[in-house]
Amino acid sequence: EPKKREELTTKLPCLLPWTWMTALLVLQGFASFMADVYSLARPSWWHLVDALQASFLVGIYTEVMIFGLSHGTLRGSLQLLCASTGYMGAVTAFVRSRASRKDADASPQRYAFWHTLWHFIFPASSCGVVLLSVHVPGDAPPGRSPMAYIAFVFVCILVGLLWAVYNSFVSRGHGKENR
Repeated sequence: EPKKREELTTKLPCLLPWTWMTALLVLQGFASFMADVYSLARPSWWHLVDALQASFLVGIYTEVMIFGLSHGTLRGSLQLLCASTGYMGAVTAFVRSRASRKDADASPQRYAFWHTLWHFIFPASSCGVVLLSVHVPGDAPPGRSPMAYIAFVFVCILVGLLWAVYNSFVSRGHGKENR
């Protein structure tokens, strides 16, 4: 067991230790259950906890995509294909699930379908990336520079600010056609 953990840490480096990631993912599962099942259609702090944890884990997923893959190798190309397909699929599912809750077109069935896909796609693509990392031969990714991490943190802050502005814009009803 420890050899496998070391192998994963070497072949797929992450900002946080993989044992911490395991704990965070278990906590995310609990928070998602509390928000999406226990507190469905009711105001609750669980929705905020779920959203904050999910946002953090998406940031870690992005960090691994940028710094943890063996870019420039066959393994890295396969990892990037799996990770980026999962990323695009999950974001599409998330956006569609949000759209399914709004306006006259609101549909609980469509929301449930797209939101379930959101919860499925990220873990499935993550499993694919881990399996490729461990089972496809290739060199370990090169080390990261401190400047790369500073740039990554800056981009995360920028994306967070853009997301806040977007949500503020949408919640006020801007951008909708007058019907």
